[in-house]
Amino acid sequence: MFLPVYNSRFAPIEPKPSFRPPVRGSTPGWDGLQTSTYAYSGDGETTLEWNSEVRPITDRYPYNQLSKSFDLFAQPTIPLGSNQPRPFPVSDIAMSVNIRPEDEGVVLTPTIEARGMVFRAVVDASAGTASVEMKPDQDEATGWVTLDTGETGTIGSGAYTRVEFWHVDQALYVFIDGSLVCGGAESGAYSLTPAERASAATAMSYDQLRADSSIGNGVSRAGVFSRPDIYVAPSVRWGFSGGPFTLTNVSIERDISYQVSLPEINGAMATRGAHPNFFPTLTDDEFFMCGDNSPRSADGRLWAEDSIIPWVREYIDATPGVVNRDLVVGKAFVVYFPSLLRDRAIPTPDIGRVRWIW
Repeated sequence: MFLPVYNSRFAPIEPKPSFRPPVRGSTPGWDGLQTSTYAYSGDGETTLEWNSEVRPITDRYPYNQLSKSFDLFAQPTIPLGSNQPRPFPVSDIAMSVNIRPEDEGVVLTPTIEARGMVFRAVVDASAGTASVEMKPDQDEATGWVTLDTGETGTIGSGAYTRVEFWHVDQALYVFIDGSLVCGGAESGAYSLTPAERASAATAMSYDQLRADSSIGNGVSRAGVFSRPDIYVAPSVRWGFSGGPFTLTNVSIERDISYQVSLPEINGAMATRGAHPNFFPTLTDDEFFMCGDNSPRSADGRLWAEDSIIPWVREYIDATPGVVNRDLVVGKAFVVYFPSLLRDRAIPTPDIGRVRWIW
């Protein structure tokens, strides 16, 4: 379910002076950051840092630019009451590069700071090893905890190797040329309760979150989790030592994410499952329906209490926000979106990307 945020392969062929790439080097020696190929000529430690001021990692979809009022690069600090859709930071991220070292001594450490912690992979080309590690954010006294280790095989000089580091669903992954070599849903997992996850994502204690009613109680009106300004934005960087090297296909992707509220669609309506005091559960015969465009879709969490038509309420299921098994009568068979970027009432399909679901 990863969605692209940026890939250097799509950098402008002839960048204008106003073009700002969303990456920056921490030391001298970097070249080509406005192009599709980055080169580092030094031999000491260096970092390629993601610049969230240029390209924030949020739940925004580019194809929502069909709306003239939509800003792909809007920051989560848009004031409440501005009547503009507010983006939410996303911390489940996949970062990847194609790296061509000039010698075999390069060590690559992709790093993600999120949810009050630091997550990283250590990929040692000369040793042929990889590990996934984590530690509390800003806590220099606490050492790294290694979740898993693995063998990468040879990452030789003179040829490109694809290195991917994922932080998704409370687990870390390392892929080399498409093969999982370290971490995973079990070996790379860490544990947070829902309360701990909420506190880590917002830098507020769970008691503070439950007591906050600045915009509503979360049950009859949208609550504290509907405030994008409380969420801590992720920080992303690639660390290197033992250069020089060349990079291509420098990429950031983010996991699909569902907003807590959509004020431009449902006003201040509370969102099911978005507050500890408003957390309905499903039976074995009920399904939650996701929207096709999560930042702008009123999915099952946002359906009104009186939205069930009378005969369904009487004969099948009177539970708001869900679809009963007896009402599921079809099967998805084609992917229609995303559409071409055109300012039309009905988006024009991108025929080259429409595909069947078998």
